[in-house]
Amino acid sequence: AVRAAPPNAAGPGDLVQVWRPRTDEQPAERVATAEIRATHEDTVTLSLDEYDARNLAGGDYRLLTLPYEPGADRQFASLLRAADETMVVVTVAAGSALDGTAVETVEGTVVAVRGDAGVDAIPSASRVLAAGDTLYVVARPDVARRVDAAAAVAEESDDESPSQ
Repeated sequence: AVRAAPPNAAGPGDLVQVWRPRTDEQPAERVATAEIRATHEDTVTLSLDEYDARNLAGGDYRLLTLPYEPGADRQFASLLRAADETMVVVTVAAGSALDGTAVETVEGTVVAVRGDAGVDAIPSASRVLAAGDTLYVVARPDVARRVDAAAAVAEESDDESPSQ
């Protein structure tokens, strides 16, 4: 988070240049490019790499909105941030509850499956899942935890081991 007035009409998901204002000793300097995550009064939360984040510690900044064509990835991320759901990525383990079942049995919305044949975006409800498939599921956090558990193989407890 940095102290800066957000640019006019800028909000979460917008790209900005972060500028250190000119002082008597130094000219204005661009110090980073970042994505706005949130704003509150004169505080702006930015998403940027660790190196740039260290350079921004302390001080006041000016933000300049960058023009861009909204891509599907940014639109999806923006919608997801505003929703009650989140995205979970799970890999189907051999012998798990999801191994050999159809996409329609998965709780939540399966938006993609990555398998041996590549990525299947918005897969058919009848598509059969196999061990090694990676699922991208949009769901509420409680449902996401159940999907994660269904994709894993249940561990056997010690008391189920054969007696001698």
